[in-house]
Amino acid sequence: MRTWPVTSICWGGAHKLLVGANYDWTSFYSAMGLFVSDSPSGTIDLANPSYDLRYTPQLPVNSYTDDRFTTFAGYIQDQATYGPLHLTGGLRLTSLKFVENSNIGVANDKTYTHLSPRIGATLDVVKGVALFAGYATAFRAPFGFIGTVSPVPETSSNIEGGVKLALAGTGLSGTIAVFRQTHDNVVTADPANVGFYIQSGRQRARGVEVDMVWEPTPAFSLLANYAYTDTRDNGVAPGDRLIRVPESSGRIAARYRVLHGPAKGLAIGAGISAFTSRELTLPNTIAVPGYAAIDAQASYDIGRFTLGTSVVNLGNRRAFDPYSYLGYPVVAPNQPRSAYVTLKVRI
Repeated sequence: MRTWPVTSICWGGAHKLLVGANYDWTSFYSAMGLFVSDSPSGTIDLANPSYDLRYTPQLPVNSYTDDRFTTFAGYIQDQATYGPLHLTGGLRLTSLKFVENSNIGVANDKTYTHLSPRIGATLDVVKGVALFAGYATAFRAPFGFIGTVSPVPETSSNIEGGVKLALAGTGLSGTIAVFRQTHDNVVTADPANVGFYIQSGRQRARGVEVDMVWEPTPAFSLLANYAYTDTRDNGVAPGDRLIRVPESSGRIAARYRVLHGPAKGLAIGAGISAFTSRELTLPNTIAVPGYAAIDAQASYDIGRFTLGTSVVNLGNRRAFDPYSYLGYPVVAPNQPRSAYVTLKVRI
């Protein structure tokens, strides 16, 4: 990547012009031995588990993917300031050569070109308070796609707006934002063909994000964030929620630092993270329940050294987290109570 910044004063305001180019080349190969039938080697009832299944012998390699992606992009951006108003506008032209070969999917060898614009504005209302809004688009290859038809690149657009705070004298800073994001040609598991993918119609997410920090003194800080995300699929399961995305999630954490006296350099903190249930499948048929987990930290600075310890899932909350493997919805136990000790050296 190479950029060339230019600063100038014209058109009644101050401008910062950024021009650049980007080149990326990716090569990926994988091979696996897959079952010739859709029959599993066995099942386990997780509500009443009995781990008496035998290990399935490894099969010879009978499935491979060989992918290569070459991307060249050029972009230009202008940041302009007119008193309290700050404007940003940019264009990115991307050329993507997309080569995918697989013995179980349709081969693809195409070149795509896409123009991605972005604009934004920030207005300083009073000292420490600013309103902002922005619109941006994106473009990428559906990496690792295995399907019965050739894929096309995924595209997305995002619009957001809100307020930024940095209130001097109160120690309060943060951002409150509303957003709407859409994705087109999203890769999802093919309900009719196990192990294959399709590109569904549009998926969208919209919601509110709040991220605040209160630091009344240099010794104490309190962080709080919350996100409400309403998601919907308009492809394989119109109207259903997107998988692995909680409707509500948040965290609150506090940290205290000793700045004077014999214990100077000591810091302690604790926090709690929580989120609601998350869907596992499209169409929605099953979800994993939400949960909350507590964590704690302590550290001590000794000159160039920092000795730290942390505990994850302090209450040893038992739950499951959702994942995706070859398009299949799977769950795994969350991290149990775990402790870590670290030593950092500043050079």
